[in-house]
Amino acid sequence: MGCEGVELGIEHGLRFIASSLDETGNFPVHVARLKAAIAEDREQGFIPILFIANYGATNTCAVDPLDDLGLLCREEGIMLHVDAAYGGTALILDAFRGDAAKIRA
Repeated sequence: MGCEGVELGIEHGLRFIASSLDETGNFPVHVARLKAAIAEDREQGFIPILFIANYGATNTCAVDPLDDLGLLCREEGIMLHVDAAYGGTALILDAFRGDAAKIRA
């Protein structure tokens, strides 16, 4: 699961389900939809193990709601990975240091 722009390098080694969970025009993840998708996956016998969030998606600059995603993933026992390859450079600026704390948490 993840933003539409996320490409998983692990997709060749694992069976996975990718879901579009967009709510707004720049494609951040909608946490309530993710929660529903996790519940649906579990009902179907799948075991969600990983969610990949974006901090500045390359194609849309989307920044996912890291606070809420972190809480949800912790509650659900799912590992959260934040892809910050494109937007992560902003984290060196004072204005975005608070976002760095969200990623570490």
